[in-house]
Amino acid sequence: ERKKERKKERKKERKKMSDITVDSVVQAVSALYTHPDPSVKKNANEWLIEFQLMPFSWKISYDLLSSNTEEVKFFAAQTLHTKIQREWETLLIEHRKDIHRELLSRLSSIFSEAKGVGVVANRICMCISASGVRMVPRLWPSFIPDIIAMVKPNNTNTIVTTMTKD
Repeated sequence: ERKKERKKERKKERKKMSDITVDSVVQAVSALYTHPDPSVKKNANEWLIEFQLMPFSWKISYDLLSSNTEEVKFFAAQTLHTKIQREWETLLIEHRKDIHRELLSRLSSIFSEAKGVGVVANRICMCISASGVRMVPRLWPSFIPDIIAMVKPNNTNTIVTTMTKD
């Protein structure tokens, strides 16, 4: 009986989490960083942790990287980094390739806009590093040359140093 009840609860929770949108995650991140009530912050943090465990959080996190808010972008990059470290092997090879292309594209756009290495770029570098070591040599034999070619000459040392911290 108790097992049935827990199963029902998990199903209900999954249904609730399946209604998650980019906007709902942005609102939760905003509450976590800016709401004055500690209980609201605690609830937002717990909700965001649950979100990070969901299979669809990969997709939403990519969308969140386009946010105008640094906290939201950082949360997205952190979510991706955690998922790469914990769930990489569960992904199809094509999804792995898509992930690394997306991360390289995001990092390239950050450097082409001359924004430098902030916390978001740093976390994306860590994502690339974490995915790179899982893809080399079979899926990404040109890992280092690709990274070096992507960045401007004056950023190469900074980005390679950042990526090797993972």
